Amino acid sequence: MLNQKDETIDLHFHSLYSDAEDSPEQIVESLSQINKNKHIAAAALTDHNSLKGQVEFQIALKNYNKTQPLEKHIQEGIFGVEVTLEYSGLPVHILAYSFPESNESSPLNRFSYFSHIDILLLRKINDGQRERYHQELVLAREQHPDLEKELISTQEVIEESGEYYYECSDGKKGFNHTHIASAIAKKTGQPRKTEMFERGGPFYLGPNDAQFKKIPMGEGLPILKQFSSEVILAHPKRIENIFTRPGVERLIRQFAVYITGIEVYASIHSQDDINYYNYLTDKFNFKTATAGSDYHGNGKKLCCFQNHTFLPNTLPCPKKLT
Repeated sequence: MLNQKDETIDLHFHSLYSDAEDSPEQIVESLSQINKNKHIAAAALTDHNSLKGQVEFQIALKNYNKTQPLEKHIQEGIFGVEVTLEYSGLPVHILAYSFPESNESSPLNRFSYFSHIDILLLRKINDGQRERYHQELVLAREQHPDLEKELISTQEVIEESGEYYYECSDGKKGFNHTHIASAIAKKTGQPRKTEMFERGGPFYLGPNDAQFKKIPMGEGLPILKQFSSEVILAHPKRIENIFTRPGVERLIRQFAVYITGIEVYASIHSQDDINYYNYLTDKFNFKTATAGSDYHGNGKKLCCFQNHTFLPNTLPCPKKLT
């Protein structure tokens, strides 16, 4: 029997359906390897502004659980997404979840309800993200070292995205920086240089570098609250780095009617950060504090944390580690 210290969870990771390296099936394979030695009590795929990988992930997880004894099962039926909203001109990430309900006939019925956020919110966010990434493509056309003798079209990037394109409100396809980097590598025969489009790279365009449509928190959070079980403030350290700790508290206070918890245990959080965000969880009477690796591949690890978080009542809620 596994004891408490042999359990873990991960409620925040990404697949090829956003900007990561692995398919949902490959992620389940990675989880299965971890589960051999450390039981994963719960796992949730949370792609950026997209639900496209959810069913694929759940099918792969269900198939894996069929091969395992009950005590080694990974909790099925947790649907999730990481949503990019705007606060004071800057992006804030929100994790929205639909957790299993007691005696539900089918998780697909619940997923159908959760999916209302796709049309009402996610595709509108992706309209703006499409503008942003198109500007990054234009910049790469002008300055990318591998494109001195080559031209790269928007259509070539969309084709490179394959089934992993973003869905926008007008029905047209969107792409991201990994698709741009892959299309350039394919066109030129050079190694893919994804890092040139990531934060700190020469072609990365943050909100201060480019103008594109953003959805304010005051507009997006009510939609998430209506159709989600939990609305979680993701990796608040990133917010703290911009607005300071008092700024984080002001944000939470302003939107506390919609936010239900905090991602206390994040891969970028120090022990001091964890203590502070646990303090905020108590201060604002939140019942949920989640843990997530923000896994994208590229050498990061899944399931970085022991399962000493407060999980919703619909999930097994282990005692807090001492």
